Amino acid sequence: MAGGEIVRYLARHGSSRVAHVVFVAATTPKLLAGDDNPTGMPRSKFEALWAQWRPDYLRVSTGRQADNDLSIPDQRRQAKGYCTSRGWEIVADYVEPGVSATDDRRPEFQRMIDAATTKPPPFDTIVVHSFSRFLRNQFQLEFYVRRLAKSGVRLVSITQELGDDPMSNMIRQIMALFDEYQSKENAKHTLRAMKENARQGFWNGACRRSATASWRPPSSTVIAPRRPWRSIPSRPRPCE
Repeated sequence: MAGGEIVRYLARHGSSRVAHVVFVAATTPKLLAGDDNPTGMPRSKFEALWAQWRPDYLRVSTGRQADNDLSIPDQRRQAKGYCTSRGWEIVADYVEPGVSATDDRRPEFQRMIDAATTKPPPFDTIVVHSFSRFLRNQFQLEFYVRRLAKSGVRLVSITQELGDDPMSNMIRQIMALFDEYQSKENAKHTLRAMKENARQGFWNGACRRSATASWRPPSSTVIAPRRPWRSIPSRPRPCE
């Protein structure tokens, strides 16, 4: 496999399934035209092409959402349509399935930030479906927006289009506060419902087979009838 194909694979699919990469006697391509490369690409064309490159960041909060495989493909489809309408090209997908955005402890998120803060960055815009996909923490959202801005990289939401003026910055901060509040409220109500579910004797969690359902007594065994034994019930769940 050529070195360029390896780099393209890592850039597109990440390194989670790759243990080591070794380039032996690799030749670094020289794209720009110059005295020693007269057939290369003019700098003006290269800069115009570079200006069209954008990564997108896709995320869902829970593993169940990731297993259903609905939200991330829809985010990708909308991001692709948004970029195509503006003549941009998506150069990388940073996908975070089943991870909360209440903090920045996310491997793909950090990999994207590392790429965006290199000198020079390989892109100048990060495209997200909404700011809540990026972070649901108002302080950290502003921290990363300003950190990216220092590297010349913008954060763009395809469903919450804002400019770079002070009014737009204020609106983004207000929306981030609402996203953080909604996340905390959802967590509070989910915990309350789980506690009530457990208090009533129901199982909190994924569908599982009970021991009584899988065990069958031998045909020679006689079980004397006693008072009904009340097992822990579970709410009906679709099982595979």
